Amino acid sequence: MPTLHIKKYFQEGDLAHEYNPLLNKVNKNVIPDSNIKLNEITNFVTNKIGINLNNPVNIECQPSYDGTVNLIINDDINPPRIINSRFSKVEDNRYRIINRNQLHQTNLYVEDKIDSQTRLFRNINNIPRFDLLNVGYFGQLKGGNYTFYAKFADNDYNQTDIVAESSQVSIFKGTIIKPSSISGTLQDEKTDKSILLFISNIDTSFSKVYLYYSRETSDINGFRTTEYGMVKVPYEIKESTLLINFNGFEEIINIDEEQLNIKYNLVTAVKTQTQVQNMLFFGNIQGVNINVKDLQNISLFIPVTLTQENSSIGYVRNNYTSQENDSVESVEYYNPLNIYYKLGY
Repeated sequence: MPTLHIKKYFQEGDLAHEYNPLLNKVNKNVIPDSNIKLNEITNFVTNKIGINLNNPVNIECQPSYDGTVNLIINDDINPPRIINSRFSKVEDNRYRIINRNQLHQTNLYVEDKIDSQTRLFRNINNIPRFDLLNVGYFGQLKGGNYTFYAKFADNDYNQTDIVAESSQVSIFKGTIIKPSSISGTLQDEKTDKSILLFISNIDTSFSKVYLYYSRETSDINGFRTTEYGMVKVPYEIKESTLLINFNGFEEIINIDEEQLNIKYNLVTAVKTQTQVQNMLFFGNIQGVNINVKDLQNISLFIPVTLTQENSSIGYVRNNYTSQENDSVESVEYYNPLNIYYKLGY
């Protein structure tokens, strides 16, 4: 007969007469005489964040949005860290455990991911990749050349810097079945197109993906213009891959170019910190100096050559009519897949 194991955690208590370490770490324990693994909430005891007795730790307490307390930790050696206490002080000098109803609760830390989860400036472990699967005929995208960008975010919607950039996706009027029907669009002219994107190698320590894009087109006078946007609702991360159908029916927030070119500080250690009017200030910062000048000099020695797999531009006649052996899947020069994968550097 299987045995049912139930473990109950206190949700409230007396703040003045109780002392316990933070109860906000998840361990996977195996039930004896079985292969069943349980997620057990344990004390925040770990050796993954590099803190030791030889370096004094400076801690700032910061109120969080749900009434809990964030601990901002610095020791002049390790990266700045933020750890949520998971409890909130309530009336009569008591505390209450706050459970965040999310896919992955951001105030519970997993031992294997605790280093990345507790960093104040989040970094990624994997570099994701954009792939274009197809440009379909079931949408209302505006014409132009699209470039997509991805940012990761945790369950509290804290976003990273841009972690991936796609190649250029061309959206046009007409169909590749009949090349003579293909033409560009002017300004905000809509098409019947949609874009099917595939993102792989996603860092699953995050829970959401924000999709940004730039669209290059021309105005009614033929001058080149660029617009920038962001899909308002992020995409949920459930595994290391994500399929996105971008069809023009999404709710878009218009942004400016600066939001795609924000320069973040690369902070590796902080010695002093303080809070003023709910703003956190760091002093005596150590950072990473990237020698951009040397990289620029090295880039001058990289030879660039023109490569072309086929001797012709495709199986098309001079009058832009398809030949008999053409099919919808034929990758001609005008096919968005050819433009995406074969043009550029």
